[in-house]
Amino acid sequence: MLGFTIIVRNNTPFPVGRTAILKAIKAEAAPYLANAILHRRISELASVDDLTCILNRCFGLRRFREEFSNASYGNKSLGVILLDVDHFKAVNDTLT
Repeated sequence: MLGFTIIVRNNTPFPVGRTAILKAIKAEAAPYLANAILHRRISELASVDDLTCILNRCFGLRRFREEFSNASYGNKSLGVILLDVDHFKAVNDTLT
């Protein structure tokens, strides 16, 4: 489980009852915050190729759909550049 520190700043000392409320909020929020952090980390791991450490095809397609949707919604132009690296398998094989 991930640890969390909640920092609350106030110019005057907190009354005893408010401190207990903050501790209760921390106890309730911690699992949700941990879940959000782990979900983001899993998403990052799924978006990067382990071997080359660059963003993978699934990530590129997802971003393309997002950008295409944004451009369509905003009635804006969208430019796309696709690269095909010749003989990339030879480079890929040297990294394994």
